[in-house]
Amino acid sequence: MAKTELIHLTRKKKEVGTGSITFDGTTINTAQTAKLLGVIFDPELRWKHQVQQALKRASKTVSALSGLRHLRPIQMRQLYITCAAPVVDYASTVWHNPLKDKTHLRTLNTIQRDILIRILSAFRTTATQALEMEAYVPSTRLRLKRRGQDVVASLFTQPKDHPIHSVLERASRRAVAKGDAARLPIAQVIKTMDMTKLRTLETFDPRPLEPWRPPGLTKNYEARRPLVAQKREHRKALIHEWQQEWQASKNGQYLKRIHEGLPSKRVLRLHNGMSRHQTYFFTQLRLGHNWLSFSAKARRLSDDDKCECGAIETVVHVIVDCPKLSELRRELRTKVGDSFNSVARMLGGWQKNAQGKATQWPINRAGLNAVIEFAEKSQRFWSRTSQRYVAASQQG
Repeated sequence: MAKTELIHLTRKKKEVGTGSITFDGTTINTAQTAKLLGVIFDPELRWKHQVQQALKRASKTVSALSGLRHLRPIQMRQLYITCAAPVVDYASTVWHNPLKDKTHLRTLNTIQRDILIRILSAFRTTATQALEMEAYVPSTRLRLKRRGQDVVASLFTQPKDHPIHSVLERASRRAVAKGDAARLPIAQVIKTMDMTKLRTLETFDPRPLEPWRPPGLTKNYEARRPLVAQKREHRKALIHEWQQEWQASKNGQYLKRIHEGLPSKRVLRLHNGMSRHQTYFFTQLRLGHNWLSFSAKARRLSDDDKCECGAIETVVHVIVDCPKLSELRRELRTKVGDSFNSVARMLGGWQKNAQGKATQWPINRAGLNAVIEFAEKSQRFWSRTSQRYVAASQQG
């Protein structure tokens, strides 16, 4: 009886918290929340307590990951995907509505944004969409949506006499029903999928075959769509929707100019092998949020956007034009060769050609290291505190 809980599921305010049951002389009153298999239910099924619990647990995991030293950013990204993201995603098909759940997503997005800032050593003023593109990590909304679709597809592969099919059929009818009545999250997930394809998926029967059944396929065998093909479609749909959101967004305009064709796994190859120190400079060069005067004025941290030479201090100006850095630039030109003619190419990006297609240059690892070394030696991409410390060290 110690673990017995009673909760009244209703959205009628007058009935919330009413009622009780008695077992063997022990009275159990209605609770405001009830926990079942790690999922916290509330009377109105708003899932606020469940989201708060997921946020708290994921925050602890992210804090633990942030305390690990000597990890490269690409390793931190992998740990986030395998350790922190599953904490948020746990039982999301029960509590997450993929069509209207903006309030919960706004809360959960803070976890991913915080860890991406740490992975990329980026400025906190950087847009979340730009961080997700640079780290090649889909948004929380898209990740939860794809997870729900994968779970529903897996449920449709159960044997036809499995009890889950009655639930799926009822949810399928609710998905297309008219009206504003509350729908379970699984019905909203089904609404985003093609029912025709779901009904033609292969079936996995875990029960052992009869020992007298001959091996091989029977005469009545029917070829059906494999589950892996359905999940592959979910993956392609996620990338396509992610790309459309990125193109329609007003955020990350600087990154869009230097790297066409995002999202792309190419960014993972760019960051692969880089230390945290190198990533600190590389992220400033690619995302446009840095210690330069132009960026400081845009963030309202300074009234002046001019360089020491009098021109506007941007990334392109520092790398290509600033006369104060002519000696460093001569070394850079020697190391990068023809790539010096394009800032996008030096930073590992793609640009559109005359036909409107992205010019896909191969990754020049030596050229990337040369640009990062140039940014470090120029001292333009250090914090102002670090610059004063370096200047004092040189004078001493």
